[in-house]
Amino acid sequence: MTEPGTPGAAPAPAPPQPPSRRPWLRPLLLLAVVAVLLVLARVFGLGEKFGLLQDWIEGLGPVGPVVFLGLYILAVVAAIPGSAITLAAGALFGTVLGVILVSVGSTTPRARTSIAASRMYHSCFLSTNLTRSLKDA
Repeated sequence: MTEPGTPGAAPAPAPPQPPSRRPWLRPLLLLAVVAVLLVLARVFGLGEKFGLLQDWIEGLGPVGPVVFLGLYILAVVAAIPGSAITLAAGALFGTVLGVILVSVGSTTPRARTSIAASRMYHSCFLSTNLTRSLKDA
């Protein structure tokens, strides 16, 4: 049997962590952040602006879903959280079309980014290896 401190010995278990003295702090901070966001939304009139956007998209007729899809793609590219936009899709277009638009709108820019990154990696990798193999020849 190996003794503690010798090579090959199992590491000693970590000492137990003392319980947090303020377990209420994180939930309180979360509530404070949510309250601040709600106040800011009220101050800047986001509800009214959302209503105007909804009226504008509904007024576009059959082109409305395409415009919404473009806005959703721009929001994904700009890294804007999509939960509010996703809910808006359901409210504007119903469940089925809303899910389709959100799925396409969230997947398209990510797929394009992955393809671009893959092509960049392969072009850098191939050019480096090709240059190296030509020098070795």
